[in-house]
Amino acid sequence: MRAAVTTHLIILPFLAIGHSTAGQELPSPRAHFGHAMGEDGKLLTSAETLRYLDRIDARSDRILVRRVGKTTEGRDFVVVEVSSEENLARREALMALARKVHTGRVPKEEQGRVAADARAPVLINCNLHSTEIASS
Repeated sequence: MRAAVTTHLIILPFLAIGHSTAGQELPSPRAHFGHAMGEDGKLLTSAETLRYLDRIDARSDRILVRRVGKTTEGRDFVVVEVSSEENLARREALMALARKVHTGRVPKEEQGRVAADARAPVLINCNLHSTEIASS
């Protein structure tokens, strides 16, 4: 059975614009896979999706693909971060600010600076059952 993985696919619509970064044209999902996302009878494996994300990661300063572990079936479990080049370059500092805000440990004298500098991280987590492929 071919496993479709929506955790990765949730990002594909954002990449479909074929944005040029560092002088390189990014391939749209249609160009890379040879069909439109969501086309009847077309599912992607986790490996196929990861190859595409790695290709985009290598060509763009706006996406970061990190392997953070393995699934119960031994596949790579990834986190895909999409942001501006500037935000990704300072992601550790931004995450430290987010942790500070989350824990409520922002001293009064720092609140204005933190509010101006912080970015709100958004987590999109999708699960997929083998009979529920519409989201892929």
